[in-house]
This record gives sequence, structure tokens and C-alpha cells, in this order.
Amino acid sequence: LAVEANNVAVLTALCRVRRQRGNAGEAVEFGRRAVAADAKDSRAKVELARALAELQPVEQNRQEALDLLRAAGEADMGTPIIPYETGRVLGQLGRWSEAEPFARRALALDPQHTEALFVLAQALRNTGRTAESEKVERQFRLQQTRQRRAQDLTSRLGANPNDASLHFQLGDVFAESGQMGRAINQYRKGLRLKPEDEAARKRLVELVRRAQDTPTTPAAPPGAPAAPPGMPGAPP
Repeated sequence: LAVEANNVAVLTALCRVRRQRGNAGEAVEFGRRAVAADAKDSRAKVELARALAELQPVEQNRQEALDLLRAAGEADMGTPIIPYETGRVLGQLGRWSEAEPFARRALALDPQHTEALFVLAQALRNTGRTAESEKVERQFRLQQTRQRRAQDLTSRLGANPNDASLHFQLGDVFAESGQMGRAINQYRKGLRLKPEDEAARKRLVELVRRAQDTPTTPAAPPGAPAAPPGMPGAPP
């Protein structure tokens, strides 16, 4: 590790690994070293913020985490993980009305961000909008199921890369969640393995047509601001 003492990528990775192993103290140490090595690196700030949010005393450290995430957002407005993490930490502090627009912002940047859906559902429930929360929770559970199905099929493809049916199944999962490019890619891979499958060929034509009819930039969830208060680009 001494050779990589100032390598931001290595320090950031060590911060993440230590946090995942439950050692928030060491994670914070590596995160601070990463930020010191490059104060402009938004990934280092995000990982340090994640570690701080789990370190005692949590309230004081979570406020520092919010400051880091705000700084990271100023450097990188297009990364969904920054508003997601901001919303998550605000929720941990019980500031749910502030957390909601950050969760929506993350979903505007990445509609497939399952964890942001969960934060949004919690924010709605904790601000008294139970019916709307239940609707988002259903969407979260559906998306989570699709995500697990995609992970399972991807794992099976790792062991059986020449199984055309697995490619077609994975393509269908991607299509269900609106990831048309990835769905088309899987069908093309499957057809290279099984070119005689006419049903799959027709399905590919359908997917291409759907992709052409789908806007390239997904619309933000209803009520989502262009940027939450406190982030660059927020309305006055």
C-alpha cells in the first residue's frame, strides 16, 4: 500500500471495501486520504461521505457527509449516485421533505436506480403521502425483482455463454424495464447463436421499433425539479 499512498483510485477502493466490511473508522481514514490526494475527485468524496454516514457520532458525521456530497455535486451534476446518497443521508437524519427532491433527481438521471426508488417511497411515507408511497413501493418491488432476475440470468450466462434462450430471456427482462439498447443487444447475441429462431427474429424487429419510438432522454418523475435545492442548477 505504501507504493500507492497517493493513488486516489486505490484509496477510494480501500475506503469502499472497509465500509462494506463494517469498519467505518478505517474507511473514513482511507476516504480522507483519497480526498486529500485529489480534492476534485467526486468519487472519493462520495465514498468518504458513505463511510461518514455510518460512523459514530452519526448526526455530526452525516452533516459532514452532506457537505461532501454537495461539493461532489458541484463538480459532477450528471451522476445519479450523488443525489441518491444525499437523499439517503437526509433520510437517515429524519429530514424526509428535503430527501424527496434528491431521490427524484437521481431517478430523473437514472430511472433504473432501484435504491433511489426506495428512498423516494420512504420520503413519501414519512411526509404523510401514504397512497403515493405505496405506488412507488410497488414500482420498487417490481424493479427489484427484475434486477434480481437479470442478475440470475447474467450469472447463468457466465456458465453457459452459448445458450441462446438465456440471451433471449435476459433481453426480455431488459425490455420490461425499458432498457431497449441492452435488450436488443441480447437478442442479437442470441440470434448469432441460433439464427434459425424466427420467433426471436420477429421479437428483435419489435424491440428495434420500440427503441425508435422511445425518447432517448427519459422524462423525470412527476414533480421532480431540475435540481434539488442546494445543488448546482437549483431554481432560486
